[in-house]
Amino acid sequence: MSDDRTIEPSPSDGSTPHAPGPEAAATGAAPEAPAYPAPPAPPAPPSDTAGAPAPAYGAPSYAAPAYAAPAYGSTYGSADYVASARTNTLAILSLVASLVGVFVLPFIGQVAGVVLGHVSLSQLKERAEKGRGLAIAGLIVGYATLAIGVLLIFAFFILLQAAVGESGLSYGA
Repeated sequence: MSDDRTIEPSPSDGSTPHAPGPEAAATGAAPEAPAYPAPPAPPAPPSDTAGAPAPAYGAPSYAAPAYAAPAYGSTYGSADYVASARTNTLAILSLVASLVGVFVLPFIGQVAGVVLGHVSLSQLKERAEKGRGLAIAGLIVGYATLAIGVLLIFAFFILLQAAVGESGLSYGA
């Protein structure tokens, strides 16, 4: 089965071609797609500076920073590098004093560790230093061992009283 119909080229005057009639639908031929005008060009973005052209779409609107290599003999730890916060000295001493109080000077070291821990925590609130964990560890070790020491002293006196009471020792008899 052959089709006698020919496809006519679109007119050169810009008008749209006529749609095929019902006979094209009956024969199974596909209708022609209508010609649409081209979309308008997008407007140019406004420029930030007077007289300078606006950047094209997709191009960055900033200049990438230039990274220079360090000069010969200098290191990255020189003046252009900001040092990180240092550790508070009293926080370190708090933990050390509390541990010394456990093993060497039982009461003095623990009290010193607790006092230094509280002073270092107040300094850490005012300054940009590290060491909060050390100060808290010094406080915990100091308070815990001080409490254990006090409990051991009370237990010693209770046991001593119980031992004296059972033996029947009395003063002045």
